[in-house]
Amino acid sequence: MLAAADAGECRVPDLDGNGMESLGALKLDEMHGKLVTANLESRKLQAEIRRLQTSLAQAREDYNKVLTEKAIMGKDVLTNEEQRLEVQKAMLDMRIQNARIQEEAEAMQFANVRARLAHPYLCACVHMCRCVFVRRCVGSCECVL
Repeated sequence: MLAAADAGECRVPDLDGNGMESLGALKLDEMHGKLVTANLESRKLQAEIRRLQTSLAQAREDYNKVLTEKAIMGKDVLTNEEQRLEVQKAMLDMRIQNARIQEEAEAMQFANVRARLAHPYLCACVHMCRCVFVRRCVGSCECVL
């Protein structure tokens, strides 16, 4: 046993207790165990990387889908806004036209009333009345002015 120690080799009992094993062999077994553990950890990490890459690809696909839908919705919003503005413009045009028609009708009505009032034999309500003898309407007719 001392001879082996003199040669720079140290011996320890093996796991079975049957003999002696060198420290170099123990280091080799320890390193082999570490290598196996590292390989297992590497495989776990590679599987995690693949899972994350798949998840990232799915997230990118979902994001692109959302962007496409957003663009379509933006176009729809613009189209709807344009249609709404066109309808509002048409309504304003109709209001302006209605105001013009009312103004013309009032002007015609005013002209008719004025013309009738200027006639000496008719009262403002366009009926022959007793006041035609006086040549002006004195409010004695049954009509409401």
